[in-house]
Amino acid sequence: MRRFCVVLVALFASVFTFSCGSTAPLAEASKTAGAVPSVYHIVLVEATGAGPETESFIARLTSDLSDTGTAVLVDGRLSGATIGDVPGERGKAFKKAWPADAYLGVSIPACDAKTSWTRYSDTTPEGYRVERQISSVTSSCKIEIKLVHDKAGRSGDPEERFSVSGQAVYREGDSESGVAAGDEQALFDAAKKAAKKIASAVKR
Repeated sequence: MRRFCVVLVALFASVFTFSCGSTAPLAEASKTAGAVPSVYHIVLVEATGAGPETESFIARLTSDLSDTGTAVLVDGRLSGATIGDVPGERGKAFKKAWPADAYLGVSIPACDAKTSWTRYSDTTPEGYRVERQISSVTSSCKIEIKLVHDKAGRSGDPEERFSVSGQAVYREGDSESGVAAGDEQALFDAAKKAAKKIASAVKR
């Protein structure tokens, strides 16, 4: 009976040892499988331009950056700082209050809208020939962007400057028409392009 108990104890000890030894590798495998890609945090320091257009662009840029899955934009404009305050020694206090991987400044000039007219002949239900015309509005928006990295970016330069352009064409009679709607869609187009460039720039 004593010999039987010894065998059971030895068997239990070997099973327990195997179980404990297997836990760490399984945990590591689980951790690796559930790993989340790095998300870079960007603080919007400054945005200059007309009120409604600026807010429309920033809202879409925030959404488009989030959609990339690699960057998140935080609005830090209430700090009162400018993008020029961020680099060097004078930016230390700001970076401490607003820690991030990069800092953003954007300039949004007024969009340029051009109207063109297309004329064509048509026949009324009564059989009369008439001349009709359709107006098309082409809106173009160019956005200037300055990105200040917390550390040097891929180019080795802590600061990057680039621009993006958006364009939209609207015709009279569309569900959204006129210069204002055309400008908004052009800004959305520019925001989508800007999000891709910014997300690429902040990656190390």
